Amino acid sequence: LTGLTQTFGIDQTKVSEQLFVDASEAFKDNDIEQARELLEKSLSLDPHNAQSYYRLGIIYASGGDFEKAVYFFNGAIENNPEFTKAYINLGSAYGKLKEYRKALKAFEAALKYDPGNPSIYHNMGSVYQALGEKSKAAKYYKKANSLKKAAVDRS
Repeated sequence: LTGLTQTFGIDQTKVSEQLFVDASEAFKDNDIEQARELLEKSLSLDPHNAQSYYRLGIIYASGGDFEKAVYFFNGAIENNPEFTKAYINLGSAYGKLKEYRKALKAFEAALKYDPGNPSIYHNMGSVYQALGEKSKAAKYYKKANSLKKAAVDRS
C-alpha cells in the first residue's frame, strides 16, 4: 500500500485518515477484526496517527490483551502527549496487569490535562485500594464523588 501511494503521488496521511474512518465504521458495526486490519494499515501509512494507535489499544484491551493495549496506548501518547483518554486507558491496562505504580503514573499524567475528570480520581482510588493503601484510596474516591456531585449540581 505504501509503494502504491508513493508511486501515484497520493497523500499517505489522507489515506491513513480515511482508513481510520473506515475502521471506525467497522468498529461501530462490531467487525473488530476488520477494524484492527484497517487500523494497522492506517499506521503503516502514517506511523504518527495517534487516533489509530488509541483505537488499536481499545481493541486489544477489549479482547483482554493488555500488554498489546499498553503498547498502542503508549504509541498514541507518544504521538499526542496531551491525549487524556490514552493516559486513562493506559492506566487501566496497567491496572489489569497489576502494574499499579505504572497505572498511577498514567493517571497522574491524565490529571495534568483533565484535572476535573472524576473517573481519573476514581481509578486512582481503585489502584490505591489494590495496593492496600485504604486511606489514599478513600481520599481519591471522595474527590471523585465531590466532582461528580458538582457536575450534577451544575446541570
